[in-house]
This record gives sequence, structure tokens and C-alpha cells, in this order.
Amino acid sequence: LYFVFEAVPMGWTWAFYLCQAVMEQCVGDAVRHTAHGFGGLVRDRKVVPRLGKGFPVAAVYVDNATVVGFDKHDTAVVFKRVLRNLTNDGLLYREECFPNRSVETVGLVLNLGLRRIEHTPKQAWRLFKGTRALRRRGRCSGRQMERFTGHIVNYFMLHPESLSALGE
Repeated sequence: LYFVFEAVPMGWTWAFYLCQAVMEQCVGDAVRHTAHGFGGLVRDRKVVPRLGKGFPVAAVYVDNATVVGFDKHDTAVVFKRVLRNLTNDGLLYREECFPNRSVETVGLVLNLGLRRIEHTPKQAWRLFKGTRALRRRGRCSGRQMERFTGHIVNYFMLHPESLSALGE
């Protein structure tokens, strides 16, 4: 008789870490790379791989994967490999989109056709409504102000010059 216990370790930090690690493995195995730095997986605190013909670049954020390729074919090939790897590992997934010139991910719209990165309209409205509600209240706790400031800084990072509005 043998006892086996299978579970994600307690705590959000470990669950986050394990999900990130599993997705990085599935996506990383799907992306070809060269010794010269073309193609591969974008990883925290590592040199960013270079995008090249036949060598797409992929990034993972917990349970999201984004693939950027030189052309539609390159992107579709890696996308299919990622889905195959997830299936082979017994992981369920939901496809967000197929290869195209614009994608919405983590509250941002990446538009390669226009060569622009911008916040989603939903993100802009949430910040606007939150700011308006905070102004109406007239006060908040230090913790609430810390969270609000974090949202403002995150939003303004697409236009760092906007951070000057946070002065006195």
C-alpha cells in the first residue's frame, strides 16, 4: 500500500510560480531558437530573443501565451505546437485568437500593422471611473492610495512623460 498526494502547494505565490513554470515549458518547447539569439522565449531577467524569419518569439504570463512571428505562417506553426504541447501535457486551454496583426493581451492592444501599443478601452474606462470615484470620496486609506498610484503608474508607462502629472 502506497500513499500519493497530488496538489498545488498552498499559497498564491507557489500557485503562480507553478503555473508560470508549466506554461514556460510548454511554450518554450514550441519555439525554435538559434545560438545567435534569434527566436525563443522571452523570460524574466534574461536577454530578450531577436525576432527573425522562421524564428518567432513567445512570451508567457502565468496562464497566457503570446507568440510574435515574422509572418503569419511562422506564428501559426508555433501556435499549433503550443496547443499540441498543452494537449500532450493534459492541460485545458481556450484559444483567444489566431495569428493576426493586432492582439489584446494583459490590458494592452498590440497593433503591429500600425506599430502601436495602447491600453484597451476597458482599461481606460476603469481608470477613469476609479479616479472619478476617488475624487468624489475626497479621501482614502494609505493602502488604497498605494493601489491607485500603482494603476496610474502602470497606465502612464506607455507615455512616461505623463508621469509628470503626478507631481504636487
